Order: sequence, then structure tokens, then C-alpha cells
Amino acid sequence: MPDRSFVEGADSATGNTGALKKAAKHLTRSDVGFAAWFRQWARLERIAVSLLTYECRVVPGLLQTESYARAVFEGAVPVAPDDQLESFMAQRMERQRMLLERPTTPFDFIIEEHVFRRRFGTTEQMRELFDQVLELTASRNVTLQIVPLEGGLHGCRLPGWAAATPGGPERPAVRILRRSAERSAHLRPQRGKSALPAL
Repeated sequence: MPDRSFVEGADSATGNTGALKKAAKHLTRSDVGFAAWFRQWARLERIAVSLLTYECRVVPGLLQTESYARAVFEGAVPVAPDDQLESFMAQRMERQRMLLERPTTPFDFIIEEHVFRRRFGTTEQMRELFDQVLELTASRNVTLQIVPLEGGLHGCRLPGWAAATPGGPERPAVRILRRSAERSAHLRPQRGKSALPAL
């Protein structure tokens, strides 16, 4: 994913047609820096016209601060080598740009309350996380719902999942559900039927 200032300068140098700016959105570094299980999801995420994420273990990557993401990656098993960890960190932070660059794409986050109560780092790092979550979810196209601890059992008691609706006239209305890092389920609903679990 090229640096934004480079793309703007190159577009200006080639006549300000906007073609380079549009094409740059589709460029990738071959998903280097993404875990192998996550690569297919990352490709879908880039073309989605809506994204819905439920999480019961950690704050979703699109909302994490750098220090929170580093704590998550450093605590993961198996442990990633340092060079791979830095690549994962760079991609995580890069992915967050889409929340700001796609103001017409609905991003919906449903997060269990205990995820925010679990301490990852110092008090200051947690305050930084809360501030970032509030800032990123302040946009009209981003929704944050917190499931209270007292909420009891509900339909989302499985590990975290995310659903995306790909865009474009050539693509059918497909929902893809990611249950966990260990397993992916790809659901293709029949016309007029939802593939999402009942909430």
C-alpha cells in the first residue's frame, strides 16, 4: 500500500486524472505481514461494502492502539519472530486507515464489556485505547455496541467473528463469517436468506 503523499504527488505529476488515486486503493504488498489464515479475510475486507465484527476476546484489530496490538501479538501462541511481529504491527496499523478513508462503508462493532475491562498494559495505555476506540467510532458510518456483563447468554457466545458484504455489480450478495484464527467458515446464503447467526 503506497504512501498517500507519494500517490498524490504522482497523480499530480501525471495530469491529475485521479486514476492513480483510484488504483492505489487496490495495491497491496501481497498481504505480507498478514498471518496466513487472515489473508483471505484481508482481501475481502478491502472490497466490502459493509463490515460487521463481534468480539468476545480482544478489541478488534481495526480499533486497537499500537501498544494494545503489540501486547496481543506478543501474547499469541505460537510466538511470532521479531521481524514477523513488526510486519504484523505495520499491517494492523495500515488496516485502520480504511475506517477514515471509507466514510460511506458501514463498520459495525459488537464487543463484550469484559473485553474493555481486561487490562492490556498500563493504565495510560488502556486510557489511550479507550480514547482511540471513542475517536474511531465517532464517525456516522461506525457503530459500537457493547454487550453488558449482565446480558446473560446470547446467540454470539462462540469465538469472535466478522462478516463482510462484498461490493460491485458482478459480485453476489455474499456474507463471509470468520469464527476464529483456527477455522474459517465461508457462507453463501440463498437468495433472500441471511447467512448471519441470529443475535
